[in-house]
Amino acid sequence: MSRPSCISIVALFGVFLAHPGLAAEATDKIHDTPAGKQLAAWLKAYNSADQESQRQFITRHFAAAALKKDPVERRLNGSR
Repeated sequence: MSRPSCISIVALFGVFLAHPGLAAEATDKIHDTPAGKQLAAWLKAYNSADQESQRQFITRHFAAAALKKDPVERRLNGSR
């Protein structure tokens, strides 16, 4: 990484440390876009801690090829 880029990153990090509300504001709201809606659905399923909700999300939102490679049950139980 070049020196100017490194300095910029350190400066930005310093701003967020000095004003933690700025970082929080950027992540408070999920945008009303297709990707945002999918993220919101995933968060709802994941945070529910209900395996059936998670199973339904995975079945509805993952491509068939992805599920063939890593089936739903394996995704629910981790990569065991």
